[in-house]
Amino acid sequence: MEVKNTFGMFDPEVHAEIEAVHQMPKGRLVAEDLKPTRLDDRNLTAVDMGIMWVGMSVLLTTFTIGSTLYPSLSVTSILWAAALGNFIVIVVMLFTGDIGIKYGIPMAVYLRAVYGTVGTHVPSIIRSLPAMFWFGFQSFLGASAINSLLYILTDGGWPGNFVTMLIVLIIFIFVQAYTTARGINAIVWFEKLVSPLMIAIALYMLYWIMTKAGLSIGDILSVSAGDVGDGPQYSFSYAVTSCTGYWATMSINIMDLTRFMKVKPTADTWFKQQRGLFISQTIGIITTIVFFCFLGVTAMIATGLWNPIDVIVDMGAPIVLTCGALIIAMLAQWSTNIAANILPPANIWANVFAPKIGFKGGCAISGIIAFGMCTWAFGNYLVTVFAYIGAGLGGIAGSMIADYYIMRGRKLKLTDLYKTDGQYKYANGWNPCGFIAYAVGFICGLLIMDWSFIVSAIVAGVVYSLTMRFWGAKKYNQTEIIERFNIK
Repeated sequence: MEVKNTFGMFDPEVHAEIEAVHQMPKGRLVAEDLKPTRLDDRNLTAVDMGIMWVGMSVLLTTFTIGSTLYPSLSVTSILWAAALGNFIVIVVMLFTGDIGIKYGIPMAVYLRAVYGTVGTHVPSIIRSLPAMFWFGFQSFLGASAINSLLYILTDGGWPGNFVTMLIVLIIFIFVQAYTTARGINAIVWFEKLVSPLMIAIALYMLYWIMTKAGLSIGDILSVSAGDVGDGPQYSFSYAVTSCTGYWATMSINIMDLTRFMKVKPTADTWFKQQRGLFISQTIGIITTIVFFCFLGVTAMIATGLWNPIDVIVDMGAPIVLTCGALIIAMLAQWSTNIAANILPPANIWANVFAPKIGFKGGCAISGIIAFGMCTWAFGNYLVTVFAYIGAGLGGIAGSMIADYYIMRGRKLKLTDLYKTDGQYKYANGWNPCGFIAYAVGFICGLLIMDWSFIVSAIVAGVVYSLTMRFWGAKKYNQTEIIERFNIK
């Protein structure tokens, strides 16, 4: 295939390095699933990405966040917090996503440039923990929907208790892991199939709840903050940070998806290359997330329930519609998990245990850990969980952006990312600069929890840039940085 010299991925030099990686023998750093994608491997369009984001953003977790933030905040404040929090993450994803677009590598491989060929496992596993947490939590919601559905369909013949729910949960986790293991094309196909159905049933839920409670959209939007009683009081800034917490995970590993995106031959600037991705992510994420937050807070105002499955069961709708809503609730968790919460940790485990365990084995490991986390015990604490995730992941995102844009000017020695003795080996596989930056960013994020993700990202990025510029680059012979800053 002809290789075009574009601003994006696959200029002749990058293409030659990609082919060189594919010729390397299998080893600890060179597993088949971790090699950079070639042109022929890239099938995702901006439209495909937008559909995937709609499917991933149909979140019952967002429903729960919307209901939990009320009555600390007014309805309009909750919706603005959801929009702003997710827009922040979208901007971060544009920067980190370029790594996948230009070089075709997954997150687990790129982190070798920031933390070292061995040290990469630490931030990778940190990133995998919230993904597997949400995999388990959302699978629990989906299993609850299936459990309730079976109880209704058997007219009480199915016990529908906690034990049967756990059995359903194990089966549901296995099916989702299997779907993901079939690869990116299966994920895209699934998202295209279920996304329209999920939006339709969500609109029906909103209509039914509003009709039953005698509320209009104007009535709901005019609801102000109220007395939280013995419950937690959340500020607007804390709500924004919480709303960055979910997709903060994808801000780090969005390249696991963008590495499969088609490259525009006419894209001769960074902005032109990113435009389609920006539009698809903005429409797919913000509109869907804000809508589900609105649905959640509406349900809370009308019913006092935060669990979307309880809301569906208690809606009092005709049995056919109730069953349909439960099915879609299950599919919503499935569609989100396969791309956002199974794919990333599966790639991470494939990197950690390469070459003995590949992507499919990583899917299995993710499912086992997700079940073992017993995430159903954290339903009342999701806002706080999101905020801590923001602090934990912001430092990684900030260091990545600082390394790729500020320090290296979007230039990598691709083949060295797959060598144990290349320039990214640092000190026996560990880059002290990366870990110093992460530690300082994480601590600062914890100290300023209202803006934990942003604070952690900015502080880590600054610390990483300074330590690499004035110490790490020369000590560990980082040629891209040395040439860029003319370091003697």
